[in-house]
Amino acid sequence: MDKHLVQIFHHWLASSQGQALTRQEQMKVAPILTNTFGYLALQVGLPHIDYLTSNRSRKKLIVSSQNTHAYTYKYPCIQAPATHIPLEEQSVDLIVLPHTLELSTQPKEILKEAHRLLINEGQLLITGFNPWHIGMLRRLYRSHHLPTLPYQQFISISKIKEWFTLYGFEINRQSSHIRHWGKDGIFYILTARKRSLGMHLIGPAIKKKNPSAIKPAVATQKTHKQ
Repeated sequence: MDKHLVQIFHHWLASSQGQALTRQEQMKVAPILTNTFGYLALQVGLPHIDYLTSNRSRKKLIVSSQNTHAYTYKYPCIQAPATHIPLEEQSVDLIVLPHTLELSTQPKEILKEAHRLLINEGQLLITGFNPWHIGMLRRLYRSHHLPTLPYQQFISISKIKEWFTLYGFEINRQSSHIRHWGKDGIFYILTARKRSLGMHLIGPAIKKKNPSAIKPAVATQKTHKQ
């Protein structure tokens, strides 16, 4: 993660504008995640803001590169970079990335890691700012007490869609919000699922054998990892 950018963003989130925005995001995310079930859900980034509150996964974890205030987090925290999370492959049912991609210098690697961790058909939710709404972003971040965020690092929906195709995700839902702040919304929410590879039988149909020609088969046991 870009530590300087993260510090600026966290500073802004503590302002009245930032708190209003995160409340709007939480309100929009909650109904989406209510019906997302599973064993393990991860929130990667913004550990002090709870985006998983409505989700009904049995276990919830926070992933943060900084663990200095972990005692204030609502869920147990894994201290690790978003590009190298120490969990097994295909072990997570849901991953939430709240502005995580735009705060990183390696957003594509974060998506690659999310794909590694998610089970087949696992769910991914991303929030981000609309980079095409530069005029509103400038007004939103203008403050005598707060630094201006480098909005040019925000990532468009179309770019994320390209990365989804690259890493094997399929979009479930796309929406933009706070429309009264702008025609296309000041922030967006994308949800996607990890595509699973289907099994296809190739070749001619198996012919029926003469019962007298059938020989006993040797049973073998194989382990298949979902």
